[in-house]
Amino acid sequence: MPSPKDITEEELVQLLDDEVPDYRIPMSIGEPHAELDKSGKGCTAYDVMISDEFMAKIIKSNIFHGFFMSVLYEGLENKFGIMLERSKWFE
Repeated sequence: MPSPKDITEEELVQLLDDEVPDYRIPMSIGEPHAELDKSGKGCTAYDVMISDEFMAKIIKSNIFHGFFMSVLYEGLENKFGIMLERSKWFE
């Protein structure tokens, strides 16, 4: 999986202030499948692939983590026609 353009947190914030941000994260979103959550209850899971380099950036930066989660939720909602609860993000 290719990495997105390598930018700083400051550059990301500046891009997000634009009306039409021009920053893409290459990713692959898999089909929904059944899993068990941490409490043993059934849930729907999605496998997501991103580059190792971008994953390292997400782990180190709350700004990139929040941006990635927002992009991911939007991608899932658009691809599968669903609405996700955005008040809780899980790692």
